[in-house]
Amino acid sequence: MYSYELLQPVLHYQQAVLEQDFNRADDLFKNIPSSAHLKLAKFLEINEYKDHAYRITPDPAHKLSLAIELALLDDALELAKASGKASSWKQVGDLALTKGYFDVAEKCFKEGKDLSSLFLLYTATSNREGLKELQEIALTEGIMNIAFLSNYLLVHY
Repeated sequence: MYSYELLQPVLHYQQAVLEQDFNRADDLFKNIPSSAHLKLAKFLEINEYKDHAYRITPDPAHKLSLAIELALLDDALELAKASGKASSWKQVGDLALTKGYFDVAEKCFKEGKDLSSLFLLYTATSNREGLKELQEIALTEGIMNIAFLSNYLLVHY
């Protein structure tokens, strides 16, 4: 015998979403326990309502993923800062690049210690000062391929 918890407010909320009645869904959401919020956020995401999922998800990693998908750069920056994970900084840096914010991308790649992306950014933008700094960081970190390539470009170009 198996038992499952099936909350009536959750079912009504899902029905309202599927009917695209978001006013009713918002009213119903107030009666749903917080333990079901992540489940509902994933339900919304699967049904392509990512902006609604972003608003209700309690999980920071899920929220960051949604912020990146929705191209919410400022929110993604705050979430990456809160997580402190290198992978989060890399994702936000990539988003900043796609939006053309090279200074923000540089900051993100530095925070995430993503030297490969920094190398690509500096070579693409002909940033000699950045390459000098990158060479020093790469030597300190023991990443010799980046250190060598940075030095090579500084000497030969």
